Amino acid sequence: MAPSTAVKPKSLDKIKLLCNTRMATIIVGSQKKKFGVHQALICDRSQYFNKAFTGSFQEAETGIVELKDVSPVLFQIFVGWLYYDKLIYTVLDEGSSVAEDFENLETSIEIDLDGPDVVDQDPSTWPYHVIIELYMFADRFDIEALRIDTLDVFIDSTLANQRIMLISNAVYIWAHTHVSSPLSKFLVHELAYQSAYEKGATWWHWLPKEMLIEVLTTLGRRVPTNLCKACYKKGLTENGVKDLKAHGMCGSQDIAPYRLDRCFYHEHTSEEERKTCLNRREKMVKEASD
Repeated sequence: MAPSTAVKPKSLDKIKLLCNTRMATIIVGSQKKKFGVHQALICDRSQYFNKAFTGSFQEAETGIVELKDVSPVLFQIFVGWLYYDKLIYTVLDEGSSVAEDFENLETSIEIDLDGPDVVDQDPSTWPYHVIIELYMFADRFDIEALRIDTLDVFIDSTLANQRIMLISNAVYIWAHTHVSSPLSKFLVHELAYQSAYEKGATWWHWLPKEMLIEVLTTLGRRVPTNLCKACYKKGLTENGVKDLKAHGMCGSQDIAPYRLDRCFYHEHTSEEERKTCLNRREKMVKEASD
């Protein structure tokens, strides 16, 4: 399983959060499924819940938040991530399976039935509608680290399974995120670097004009991969690419930003945080391979 790459609290800090806090109750979905979580832990990771439980709202007194329009499946993934610092899913109903739970998740996103076999502890195998909904969940409740981890799952899935999401999935993401959001940027890069252009114009016809413009702009910056290093640099200059870092581009070869450095999409606030994320990822990859 690919490692989680968000910068998380130190273990001792997390123990303090678990030992010095009251419990919160989150009532989720139309079936009113109850989840009990340590209040300090959920407040530490989410600005939404931090405001709810520490402000002047009723939730701060009762310790109860009700989320009628949230899927229990998504919230269960979130709870697992809170406590284990990784994306996992455990079937609670013995009569069900991970694949069935994911198929029954209420969503307006078209479900791709041709994905890989679902593995509960390998989110890169999860259906795209689940990953997309999880990112939207993290965005809605202002959980930055979960956004980072979920975006890494998109990258892992793309690299490991050579998956191209359905057009309807791409359109949904574009409609529900800002053009500057990390997920939108990744989507544009996936379309620019991964798409099979022999499909012809019909395939592209369904994409929003603004998305196509971003894809076209990205393609315009690129130059052929078979150029030598000197010619590649010359091509970048002639294409007006001055700030490689701003575009997530390599200075010596044509390569997708998510293959070069996935931190390009992360919401790090300092170079130190970026280095911490990189070192942590390298360490976890090494541990996974040993």
